[in-house]
Amino acid sequence: FGLLVRTDKNVRVVDPEKFEDKELIASVEHFGVVENLVVFVILPPDFSGDVEMIEPELWPEIPGIHFAVMAGGRRYSALEFLLKAEGCVAGVKMTADFPVWCKVAREEVATAISLIENLHRADMHPADQFVAFVQLSKEGKSDAEIAKIFGKSKNEVRKLKRLGSVAPALITLFRKGKLDLDDMMAFAFTDDQER
Repeated sequence: FGLLVRTDKNVRVVDPEKFEDKELIASVEHFGVVENLVVFVILPPDFSGDVEMIEPELWPEIPGIHFAVMAGGRRYSALEFLLKAEGCVAGVKMTADFPVWCKVAREEVATAISLIENLHRADMHPADQFVAFVQLSKEGKSDAEIAKIFGKSKNEVRKLKRLGSVAPALITLFRKGKLDLDDMMAFAFTDDQER
């Protein structure tokens, strides 16, 4: 982690909302970084050689080398927060020596890769999220555990689980766009799926 630095080649300028940061930090704290960062090499000014001729595993041993985060800036920030807070990542104390999975790319493609990562992603459909929260509960996780893992309040977890417990036929209609979120919230007032 201590070899990573920020770069202005990351195209995301507007920071996500604080609640999204809280959710990401909670998941990194619980499970670690599940998607690698993409970085490019920044060699020290006095380096005289061809880094391509050195095995990538040995790059961190080059004095003064750094790796600029071109994709994964929010994940980097979550790790940075946990380092400052003296927290843990997946049960391991976060330190400057903490190993972070990174894919190394060339600097000249940094802007394109950053744009691809932010542009070519699709958010999960809310119905899939609702059903997943119900599944976590069925797997034995309490509302408090789920809330901690995902950086949500227990009330938010209960609401999401209620939405995921609506009759499956209605969830299918919601996925197809024939019902909207307000419709789903109206149906979530009862636990009786048949009703």
